[in-house]
Amino acid sequence: GQAAPPPPPPPSLSASLVNLTQPERLAAARPFSWVHVPKTGPAIMQAVIFLPGVCTGLHRIKAMDSLCNVVSRNCDAVVWAHMHGGFRSPGPDLAPAACPGIERWCMHDGFNAQYLKGHKGHGLIMLRQPEQRLLAGYYNPGDHHGWKPEWGEVSIPEYAETVQGVSVKMLSRDGGHYWVGPPAQNETDLAVQRLREGFAFVGITEEYELSICMLHVMFGNECHESEFKSWHVSHHRHAADGGYDVGELEGFKDVWDRQVFAEGMRIFKDNLDLYKVSKESCMPCFRRAHVSKSKLASVGTFLSSWDPSA
Repeated sequence: GQAAPPPPPPPSLSASLVNLTQPERLAAARPFSWVHVPKTGPAIMQAVIFLPGVCTGLHRIKAMDSLCNVVSRNCDAVVWAHMHGGFRSPGPDLAPAACPGIERWCMHDGFNAQYLKGHKGHGLIMLRQPEQRLLAGYYNPGDHHGWKPEWGEVSIPEYAETVQGVSVKMLSRDGGHYWVGPPAQNETDLAVQRLREGFAFVGITEEYELSICMLHVMFGNECHESEFKSWHVSHHRHAADGGYDVGELEGFKDVWDRQVFAEGMRIFKDNLDLYKVSKESCMPCFRRAHVSKSKLASVGTFLSSWDPSA
């Protein structure tokens, strides 16, 4: 006879929080440990810092209408990140006083040691379709993200071969983010397991608006316009419509990060159902935040069109 199908994976940590109230969920998730996979959208933190009790010492609460962009030093999340010393420039480490609800902020270092030392259960992450993320890294303004300048000029396929699997490496390793070459399958399996078992929130960059809405449904507070602003704006021609031409990769596929992304999509879709989050249910959030018509038109399109085998 035919072999029995494999059992479904266990529910994710974020799904297991569904029967709690918003304050109980937030209490369980705090302090958040942000795992910032490069080119996945750091603006999510503009929403996180205003969740109840997260940044009780933030001194610029009134500036919520600031444009959240790295060139805007008035953006609350950027101000806090500079205070923390964990974003662009060194500074006094005021994180414990300013934001007791955040334990790990930004950068792209490995999460392994922190995960094992108590950050499990507090993870927060955004994930992006791997080939799109690689191309965004290649066209990163000013440099090729994760590629040292002293390594010289690099083609897109060579760049992809070198920096592939970065979400796997971040979730399974220690150290900095200049990792060369592919990860191992056992590291990939560990990364998928940790995403499922250790993250209170998993968002998807291609469904950023739904991700922000879900964050508020899960943990409270109202949507605000500043949460829907982009920190990094690419001027590359292929990014004009939000997508790069994967043909530039000449057939390369990041088979490692695809496994993490597939698990992230499974978690995200499950949570949309569990927390009753949809474009329709989020319309009050989107209206309050003045989300543009063009962005509204794209909400849900990636979910309906995503093909993990493509």
